[in-house]
Amino acid sequence: MSDEEIEKAITQEMDEYFESFINTIDTNKFNIRELYKLLDVEIVDFTYELVTYASKALDTEFDSKILFVLAFHINALIERVKKNKPIINQELSTIKKKPIKKRI
Repeated sequence: MSDEEIEKAITQEMDEYFESFINTIDTNKFNIRELYKLLDVEIVDFTYELVTYASKALDTEFDSKILFVLAFHINALIERVKKNKPIINQELSTIKKKPIKKRI
């Protein structure tokens, strides 16, 4: 298996795991205080500001899970950059083809 194929397989496994994990989040029990216990304050604050801005700019209400998911994605991105690891999204072409409403 090539490095690219391995990366794609890992990415797919992670996507499936996060998808199943996200579906288990009880938004009635989860709140931003819990997120502060798991991630750096700067990441949570930045993510909150980003989601708030996007919500206003797009005139749409996001599911409360978006803050949780996006904060973890941003955290993972920062960790990859710190370690000089490549940032590859094997699904980028698929994502670009989806209508915007389905991406949100």
